[in-house]
Amino acid sequence: MVYVFPIGRDSQKAIIGGAVVFSLLPMTAVALRMVARSRLKNRTLDLSDWLIVLACIVAVAYQALAVACAVVGGMGYHMTEVLAMARPDAVTLLMELVTVVVIFWSVSLGLTKLSILALYTKIFSIGSFVLITQACAVFVVLWSRSYPSAPLPSARRVCTVSAVRLAEIIKIDMSDFPFSGGISLMFSALEPSMLVTAACIPLLRPLVSRDNSTPTASSYARGNTTGNTGPRSAPRMGGFSELPDDDGSTR
Repeated sequence: MVYVFPIGRDSQKAIIGGAVVFSLLPMTAVALRMVARSRLKNRTLDLSDWLIVLACIVAVAYQALAVACAVVGGMGYHMTEVLAMARPDAVTLLMELVTVVVIFWSVSLGLTKLSILALYTKIFSIGSFVLITQACAVFVVLWSRSYPSAPLPSARRVCTVSAVRLAEIIKIDMSDFPFSGGISLMFSALEPSMLVTAACIPLLRPLVSRDNSTPTASSYARGNTTGNTGPRSAPRMGGFSELPDDDGSTR
């Protein structure tokens, strides 16, 4: 029978509280992204949307596993206390949970980065750029499978969390892992959720746009961010309008 540890240690409370907050955060971001998508002319979900949904599901599952580590794995207690309260079975269960946690952490980050790369291929429809992006996608998959504890660079705030996480991992004492690994587990839980949220933020513009005919991804690639599809007074190159020679605009 699985032993349930009392929730009395600060690290346990931090893990559980963080799991609640950082489960709601990516779920809210993805939900808002879907609402924003519904306001576009092309409402069909693309590959980047499906990948971010999967990344969110895995990130939330990660949070549930982190809570399990604190509740039934004894995370937050000293090793001697865990052995005295629940015998070696609890330590074995904790290590099994941590192994699954590492896998979910890697899968969630990998799916989010693949979602970002898929979005890039839609925005920048240039052959060479798409080829480079596809090569990066292969690299992300190989990196995630080979180095599950070493994240690729991402947003600045996510990198800050990664740096703190790695600093806490270095401090782990394997002879007293349940006690020393609690803080690193909490910071590890932040990274997938923050990355999913950061990947959704750039796509929330339709939620604050006054015009319902919001721009499509291809319009950004052409430099047209107004969402207008009608005739234009002058051609646009790289996001800038070409000025006629005789309009006096340069005088």
